[in-house]
Amino acid sequence: NNGNVTFSDIPCTNNAQPIEVNVYIPSDDLVAMANQQTQDIEQNRATSKKQRQIDTLHSEIETKKLKRDNELRLLKSKKGLAANNLAGATWENSISAEMQAVTLRYQGEIDALNTQIAVLQSK
Repeated sequence: NNGNVTFSDIPCTNNAQPIEVNVYIPSDDLVAMANQQTQDIEQNRATSKKQRQIDTLHSEIETKKLKRDNELRLLKSKKGLAANNLAGATWENSISAEMQAVTLRYQGEIDALNTQIAVLQSK
C-alpha cells in the first residue's frame, strides 16, 4: 500500500504477515473494583452538586433577608416622618400595612426556598 502499514483481520496480500496482539483482560476483581470506584465518583459528584444547590439556596435566602430588612428600614424611616395628626396617623397606618405586606412577601419567598432545601436534603 505505497509504503503504508495496513491492519486487517484477513490477509490483504500474499506477503501479509500475521502479528500477535496481546489484549489485556482484567480480572473480575479488578473490574468490580473499577465499577465500585466509578459508582463512588458518581455518588460524590451527585452529593457535591446537591450541596452546591443547597448552598446557592441558602445564599438566596440571605439575600432576600437583606432586601427585606432594607425595605423595612426605609419604610420605618418614612413612618418616623408622619405628622402628629389625623393625616399623619393615616399615613403611618398605611406604611404599617405596607411593612406587613413586605414581611409576608419575603417570608413566602424564603419559605419556598427552605422547601427546596428540604427536598434536596431528603434525596
